Amino acid sequence: MIFCIASGTFPVQQVFHIYENRWCHLMGKDKAVILQDDRATVGSRIRERRKQMGLSLQAVADRVDLSVGYLSQIERELSSPSIAELVVIATALHTPATEFLEDHCNAQHDSFIVRNSRRGLTMLADGVTKQRLTPLGDCPLQMFILTLEPGGHTGATSYAYTGLETGLVQQGRLIVCIDDQEFLLSEGDSFRFSSTRPHRFVNAFDGVTRFLWVGCAPWMPDAT
Repeated sequence: MIFCIASGTFPVQQVFHIYENRWCHLMGKDKAVILQDDRATVGSRIRERRKQMGLSLQAVADRVDLSVGYLSQIERELSSPSIAELVVIATALHTPATEFLEDHCNAQHDSFIVRNSRRGLTMLADGVTKQRLTPLGDCPLQMFILTLEPGGHTGATSYAYTGLETGLVQQGRLIVCIDDQEFLLSEGDSFRFSSTRPHRFVNAFDGVTRFLWVGCAPWMPDAT
């Protein structure tokens, strides 16, 4: 799957900027703080992969259009990368972004099914949480339940990548922004569009919005 990026330098500012932190260890802490355990962290995984490729921080910074200092903070777990930043970093390191996000210590995850009790819950910035409904792995086809709190959105800026996505509103109302158009969906309404179109999702209402999302997410950057 090819993520829509410029050759050589990746336009992070053109992609949505939302923080994705592991939710299972927050336990009432501020959403930007993650309790550490003995598993590899996102930053250390990025650093390990960078060193495996023999790349300096400066070399990676030049590829992804981020500062050396900020990349260093990410590797040392002093800053959390946005999804947009994580995707372009993973692309520069020829690695699926899921390699940096998912917990690999539990090898008992089934390759074909996800039990209700084993759904991964992830908190995003801007009033968004998501539940993974598909098994872990490198398959670009993904399915999530996204919950948007009142005023929640997937980012102030639209984003795009190669693929397709579809979804169904299960609760509340949802604004789907595609190109320069806005579509208001209510419970039971559904959508489908090419992910190459700049898009984002918004809950501009008082109640909670919940919708099923299925599509090819940009977790599989082109390694060519």
